[in-house]
Amino acid sequence: FVKDNTSAQYMNFLASDPIGAGIVDGAEFSGIERGWAHLSLGIDARALSVMHDIFSPTKVGIVYNLDDPESYIYSAAASVDAYAAEKGVEVVRRSVSDDIDDSDEMYQTYRDEMLTAHQELAASGIDLYILTTSLLEPEDFALVLAPFVEKGIPVFSVNSTEDVRYGATAAVEMFDYENIGRFAAEALLAWKGGQSLDGISQIYDTAPFLVLNIDTLQRSGIKLPLDVLLSASEIYGRYGES
Repeated sequence: FVKDNTSAQYMNFLASDPIGAGIVDGAEFSGIERGWAHLSLGIDARALSVMHDIFSPTKVGIVYNLDDPESYIYSAAASVDAYAAEKGVEVVRRSVSDDIDDSDEMYQTYRDEMLTAHQELAASGIDLYILTTSLLEPEDFALVLAPFVEKGIPVFSVNSTEDVRYGATAAVEMFDYENIGRFAAEALLAWKGGQSLDGISQIYDTAPFLVLNIDTLQRSGIKLPLDVLLSASEIYGRYGES
């Protein structure tokens, strides 16, 4: 919006896909004299690669807003399709509208639709569920993810490691926020020092780290090799405690 409707200079520090969203035109440099955005290339692809190494699924499920072209980008559905094509994995899709307001009634409808979609996917023969961007409240994760837990289907989040705290099986954290903050500060100082925004490097990648929920693993009956457990940077237990 700022890019297309104002003449202001702008910097974006956390977007799923700044190029796909049209915030900037290029990766290393923005290609826009008055714009800049932090990029970490291939985030979803790297997370899905770790997921595949651990769980080796053959048929995965995903829920996103199929009617919204932007959802295909921000929900990581595009990355899931690319991963599935590369690995020969089947993808089963369900659609739930995430166009809701702040009313309890609309949220409850959304939550119930998510639960129904999860029940259908759990019954479809998938061996892993990929949790994308969702509007679920923390207290509803246990209910809405129950169809997978009951059938021993891993839930891998490409949305946030906080999802693991609330009940997802695993996730890979791809953003080292402390060092991204330093990178952002350096970019701001360069701009303040007179450097054009399109001359400041945008790429900063961080090493992924694995997060697991041991309670969900146990309730799902999922056994992971010891080396996977040892490689985890964070393991959550009951009530979100690590």
